[in-house]
Amino acid sequence: MVRTDWPGVARIVSKGRGYYYFRRRISGKYRLIRLPDDPRSTEFAEAYKALTTPDGGRTITPFSFDELIISYKKGAAFLNLSPRSRDDYHKMLDLLGGWLGPKDASRYPRSEALRMMASNAHRPRTANYLLSILIVLMNHAIDLDWRTDNPAKGVRKLKTGPGYRPWTPEEVEAYRAANAERPEALLLFELAMGTGQRPGDLTRMKWTDYDGQGIRVVQGKTGAQLYVPVTTRLRGLLDAARPAVGGGAILGTEAYTGMEIRFRRARARAELKGVSLHGLRKNASIELAEAGCTEAEIKAITGHETSEMIALYIKGANQRKTALKARRKSEASDREQKEIGKTSGKTRPQADEA
Repeated sequence: MVRTDWPGVARIVSKGRGYYYFRRRISGKYRLIRLPDDPRSTEFAEAYKALTTPDGGRTITPFSFDELIISYKKGAAFLNLSPRSRDDYHKMLDLLGGWLGPKDASRYPRSEALRMMASNAHRPRTANYLLSILIVLMNHAIDLDWRTDNPAKGVRKLKTGPGYRPWTPEEVEAYRAANAERPEALLLFELAMGTGQRPGDLTRMKWTDYDGQGIRVVQGKTGAQLYVPVTTRLRGLLDAARPAVGGGAILGTEAYTGMEIRFRRARARAELKGVSLHGLRKNASIELAEAGCTEAEIKAITGHETSEMIALYIKGANQRKTALKARRKSEASDREQKEIGKTSGKTRPQADEA
């Protein structure tokens, strides 16, 4: 990859031919967007302008979604978001801008919001996120005195299912066994399981954040500052891998993609499918709930902001404990009945006749 005189543009040679790409940061990752082959052509200049100007080189229509999105991105509500949230918002705003750009935001009807949800029913999480961003944009339109109502507010979100699932005990042991001789793969796994943090936050953990007992964490999504005591298993791996001098990333990389590639290779060695690093966050929460931790105690470690998921973990843990208790009572009752049966079936000694 060779840099060019065009800022953000790189030239890649493949099979003797040069191709031009624009590097754009999307959702925290750099993507290569193909440009026309001739950098001296009008088409190249127009494509480059579309990628480097806020409005894509278009003439902005008054009261349009294009204008509304640009205005929102300049405001404090957007600029004060965490970097992770800004990246996520950028992606959704770009999607909405691509669909609605020149349309009049001041006259946008509720029926269009419903139609957007219906057309994205095959990807309910994305549909719900788009709806949330649309509500934010319409609130911004109200702030600008473009309209007096929010047509997206009150539109029902789609059911999304359970999301990332926790690992089964068998899957946990299979991963550990298959990667027993690979300290980096084990450290990644135990860091996710032992801290209960989101995968993106794992990459930002540095050796200077670890004090031998716990790790200081600043969550990328919420901005919450946490101190997370580590598990005994994780502490052993951290102490063994800790460098004598220096304080780089604990995982050796701060790139999410690099971490994910390493995890997928380790998962393949264990011949596992359908499990994820994010699922281990659920495992950590469930383990804490089954240990009898309160909602506040679980939140102190995982950094969950809402109570909904934590309540489900605690409910599940309590159900399991109650069911096991009921089963033990049932089995104890069965044993008692058998003992009574044995006793009642014995022949009693007869009294001596006079």
